[in-house]
Amino acid sequence: MKEIEEENSRYARRLREEYKLGEDVIRILEERDAPRISEEDGMLKVLFTIIRDDALRPFRFGHRRHDYTELENVPPHVRGEVIRISHRKALMARRIMLLNRIQQLFHYWHVIHKPFAMIMYTIMLIHIVVAVWTGYKWVF
Repeated sequence: MKEIEEENSRYARRLREEYKLGEDVIRILEERDAPRISEEDGMLKVLFTIIRDDALRPFRFGHRRHDYTELENVPPHVRGEVIRISHRKALMARRIMLLNRIQQLFHYWHVIHKPFAMIMYTIMLIHIVVAVWTGYKWVF
């Protein structure tokens, strides 16, 4: 989690220092590309949103380069890199937001699957004991 936050702040620092963008422009770019998930959304909605956003991301960002009126003072040869960094920063913000939700989802997955795994191991052991008890021998 710390690494993701550090990388996110590195992107913001790079936009400020290297490309001389103001805080207001960086904030507008962040809001434009921000994930559309809130902390109150349910698990299924979060999962569906992750899958949908991942599938549509190339189409959503690819042809919107001309929509960035905030970057009209940035030279055209630099504008593409600024937009790429902005998208990476938005992706980092999305990862930060979703990390807790995904950890919670895997916790529930473990809670459900551990008892089933124990039951399956027990059934396997009973199966082996019954097979040996009834005289089954290995063919190999």
